[in-house]
Amino acid sequence: MDEVAVPLCAPLLGEPLAIELANTYFAVRGLPQEGLATLTHLTGWLEHHRDACGTVQPGTVTESDRVRFVALRDAIRAIAAAVVDQHPMPDAALAVVNASAAAAPSWPALVSDGTGVTITQRRGGAPPAAALAAVGRSAVEVFGGELRARVRACGGPECVLFFVKNHPRREWCSAGCGNRARVRRYHQRQRGAVD
Repeated sequence: MDEVAVPLCAPLLGEPLAIELANTYFAVRGLPQEGLATLTHLTGWLEHHRDACGTVQPGTVTESDRVRFVALRDAIRAIAAAVVDQHPMPDAALAVVNASAAAAPSWPALVSDGTGVTITQRRGGAPPAAALAAVGRSAVEVFGGELRARVRACGGPECVLFFVKNHPRREWCSAGCGNRARVRRYHQRQRGAVD
């Protein structure tokens, strides 16, 4: 059985769902890694994000679903890179995000638990399509709203992850990347002092 791939520098703070999906493409020691290489990887990712995506039963995810999630992930990464580099968002990537957001209906519903009422998100359609729609909707909200100005590429050595800057001093996707960057600067200063 395949294990779910986990980035070496996994963000410690929960990112918006779209950024979480974008970060399923990551680097380990500078080597690119595909975090959605198999149906097991995608099923594990969906299980980890079931609160946002809904419950997707193992065995219901198809190879076609995996291909659609990878396409959405790649589109989100293209948009995030354009935002970070202050370039126009690619039309093809926007089309993928918009099509994904429209893949299944989603609506808020009031639910009574006997003592009060809470709001829950209801989804229609097949579970993988509903999950794809949830990620697409998240991408629309991130890149179409105020969060867009806070999307950053991690400044850690050899890291390819994105994050939403939620603190003025945050420059890395995780503490691990920040530590690696500080260690690298320290060693560069030490080498400079020796030369």
